[in-house]
Amino acid sequence: MSQTTFLADHNFNERALSSLLQKEPSINIVLLRDVLAINAEDDAVLAEAARIHRILLTHDKRTMPAHFQNRAKRREPLPGVFHFHQDCPIGTIVEELILFSSASEFEEWNAQYWQFPL
Repeated sequence: MSQTTFLADHNFNERALSSLLQKEPSINIVLLRDVLAINAEDDAVLAEAARIHRILLTHDKRTMPAHFQNRAKRREPLPGVFHFHQDCPIGTIVEELILFSSASEFEEWNAQYWQFPL
């Protein structure tokens, strides 16, 4: 089992990430721009998150769900995806991610797509 770690999509709220790291500096988050080109397709983003064993954090409701479903149909590796609605309060994002990072392990979220708030 391994620690729950995150990969923040290009569109993820950077104020939320900053608040999260201020409140819980030990949380392990990588920014997508540090591992893939800014114009990477969603399929490549999902593949990279799975390859580096990180839960993908996204606000992308337009295209990400379909790419996730297509990868699942093709039985390709899938990370967990935490989709936070664009208007989700920063405090909610911070609290949810602290909870999941402290109370679960990466493997529990493989190939699952969750939308927040619940």
